[in-house]
Amino acid sequence: MSGNSKWERRDVDTTLLYGIMALFIICGVLAFMACKGTMVILNKHSGPLATAPTQSAFPEPALQVAPGLALEALRKSEAIELNSAAWIDRERGVVRIPIDRAIELLSKRGLPETTERLTPLQLQQQRPEERKGMP
Repeated sequence: MSGNSKWERRDVDTTLLYGIMALFIICGVLAFMACKGTMVILNKHSGPLATAPTQSAFPEPALQVAPGLALEALRKSEAIELNSAAWIDRERGVVRIPIDRAIELLSKRGLPETTERLTPLQLQQQRPEERKGMP
């Protein structure tokens, strides 16, 4: 081989690499000692830890003893509400009608055309002349 080689003859400066590594280790140890010292000082100056109250501030969960019966009662109350008429707001003339009757009325009359974003209840409340003839 000739004196003209294709690699670099000088290697990495290992002394500098070991110095940087030692510097990182020293900084890590100093940071650990600073945190440890801070915790010791804070623990000395703080009072005793506050203890939790013996009685719970929150009520215990209400467990259902018979979930099947509770569901049956819920379904029964929903069926009564869906299939009976009652006043919602007597002063404003708002009533609740059976769902079958409501479907029948909506299929006959339909909802009024509007560009506003209103719920069906709000649309029905805008028809005061039609409310007078309701049961």
